[in-house]
Amino acid sequence: MAMAEVAAIITAFLTSDWFFTLAAWIIGLLMGGIFLEVTYSDLLKRIFPLFLGSGPVVIIATIVCGIYLWTRGEYLTLVVLIALWFLCKVGAIITGIALAPLIYFMGKTCQNTHVESAFITLCNKKAHKLGIVLDWYLYENKTHVQ
Repeated sequence: MAMAEVAAIITAFLTSDWFFTLAAWIIGLLMGGIFLEVTYSDLLKRIFPLFLGSGPVVIIATIVCGIYLWTRGEYLTLVVLIALWFLCKVGAIITGIALAPLIYFMGKTCQNTHVESAFITLCNKKAHKLGIVLDWYLYENKTHVQ
């Protein structure tokens, strides 16, 4: 959604046309989805959601673009831009609420990831070399040695 928001703000600022703003938002949404599914780009991941599409940057850019559109008398484009911003925020909230049970379930069923398993293996090997026996279930059973 970050790519869609950035595309809509830039297009609204450059064209002051509500139709092109809406079209750019839809194209940005589709392109963001395609990039997410087809390829993993660390650069795009850092640029859009973490920098250009981050909350403070988007809200400031939307306000600046909104003031620009207001002074030019492009009220319909302003309403479309605000509606698209609102739609992105509501969509993010709904996605978060919808995915919360799945995230909770995955946390309960998938106890160790590959990274955690590798870390545990490395710790066990190092402890074995030092003659130490590690009890990984000590904290899971909530029994503490006093």
